[in-house]
Amino acid sequence: MHPFVPVASLLRADRAQTLHLDGAICAQGIGLLVQNGYPMVAPKQIVQNKPKKTAKALAGSTGGDKKVIASNRKAKHDFEILDTYEAGIVLVGSEVKSLRDGMVQVRDAYARVEGNEMLLLGVNISPYSFAHGFGAHIPDRGRKLLMHRWEINELKMRMAQDRLSLLPLSFYFLNGRVKVELALGRGRKTQDKRDALADRDAKMDMDRAMSTNRKAVLTRRHNLLT
Repeated sequence: MHPFVPVASLLRADRAQTLHLDGAICAQGIGLLVQNGYPMVAPKQIVQNKPKKTAKALAGSTGGDKKVIASNRKAKHDFEILDTYEAGIVLVGSEVKSLRDGMVQVRDAYARVEGNEMLLLGVNISPYSFAHGFGAHIPDRGRKLLMHRWEINELKMRMAQDRLSLLPLSFYFLNGRVKVELALGRGRKTQDKRDALADRDAKMDMDRAMSTNRKAVLTRRHNLLT
């Protein structure tokens, strides 16, 4: 048998909530036994009655479901992306409801540091149709981004030293919260933009050719088997 030690050394008696079950006592997840009317605990025999995690909780612990609301293709075309960051954003209720309907424009948006805060400017979130008066919001107002202080300081320094821009690449829901993917980028020249377009078109042609070849192989195998 395992040695027993007094439960009083582990739990205060006035806080322990016990249930009698098959001659044993369970208190706050710790297995207790009664010996001569005195509650004792076996350290290696712990009764764990933890609730099972739901599928939603498991998804949240592994990154959760990501639902993209809007993407900024113009930023990827006009800028060379150097680094990306994830930020929260301060919104009002009507703005969140409009985002759920995808009513947002991020084409001309950008972020900048003002004081010790990061602000997102140029984003247009359309008014929510059922919000009026006090519950309505200003569509193109500046919005505070939620980032660590060291991230803000780092971005401020890099933007000033290397003349870089900070742009939103996408808005998305993650575990029920709105997140913004920010990109630190350098503006492309006209020739760089043309090269980027050529590279994109070449990649699309390659993917299309690979898809066609794959379908042809599958069709040939099917004909051989039949």
